Amino acid sequence: MGKKSSDQRVIETEKPYIERERKLVPVVPPDVAARGEAAAAAYKRRKLLLVADHVRLATDVYVTADHPDIAPVVPAALGDVDFRAPFEEIAPREYIYFADADMDVKKFCTEFRQAAHPIHGIKQNIKIGRDVARRPDDITLNRLEMRAKVTGYGPVFAAVESEKERRWLRSHFDEASLKPVFRLGTQRIRIPYHPDGDVSVKIELACVHTLFGETIFGRTWSDPKLEIEIKKGPEDEAACRRILEREQQRIMDEFDLAPQFQSNAEVGYGHLLPDLQGGQGRRTFDRLGAREIWWDRAGRAKWGLK
Repeated sequence: MGKKSSDQRVIETEKPYIERERKLVPVVPPDVAARGEAAAAAYKRRKLLLVADHVRLATDVYVTADHPDIAPVVPAALGDVDFRAPFEEIAPREYIYFADADMDVKKFCTEFRQAAHPIHGIKQNIKIGRDVARRPDDITLNRLEMRAKVTGYGPVFAAVESEKERRWLRSHFDEASLKPVFRLGTQRIRIPYHPDGDVSVKIELACVHTLFGETIFGRTWSDPKLEIEIKKGPEDEAACRRILEREQQRIMDEFDLAPQFQSNAEVGYGHLLPDLQGGQGRRTFDRLGAREIWWDRAGRAKWGLK
């Protein structure tokens, strides 16, 4: 954990860390895609649930914490007692994303995300891309991630523990210019494992079986996917890429999946751009409050969202 800040909006900061992740999406057959986005999303959800079951059962490759080499030894006198492969299906979550009118967030490969927590207030997550010029064939999302707990919606740069990163953010963005322009609703199954039993490496496979997005302009989309992230591993970037490539290929050998080259934020930025580039959309953005909650029932009525 980090520390408290002198800024009263900050409850607690966390130390920055590097996120290394890849995203894959189920390939939708043409006949299913022809039936529309809802049918395609339902197909992806079903496929991702199969992926989750496969990883939990393929114990020779995806060595989870119930494996005999890792789990506590059960006394023989107790008979046939088996641990179950650990997984977590998290509760539905809602994330609010902030952007500026000129979309500098996209230009600088940055995302500002917040989510409400019933006890701790607002959980803020700021990510800065470290591989802005990554190779076209490398889909690794390699980003500096900075988390904190704050008292209300709206980016709080003071909640970034690193002084270097705070200066960088303030030189490129103004807190007041960042507005809550789209949201994501998600639910996922998370499965941690040690590939081939290598306990020096910990992978988290997340089947994001429900993921939908909505902008302040009323555009919506659905994007279920698979995320593969290194939670513990080598510091060397090339070594991390090799591990992610191997784990990606394992899954793709079993299921018809395709790499997704964009982060969740970048997908949202793509849905924002058509409206922000138009006069009416820019006027809507200008009217939007920097901390305005438009996604609840009262806010949706005000902004004419269904």
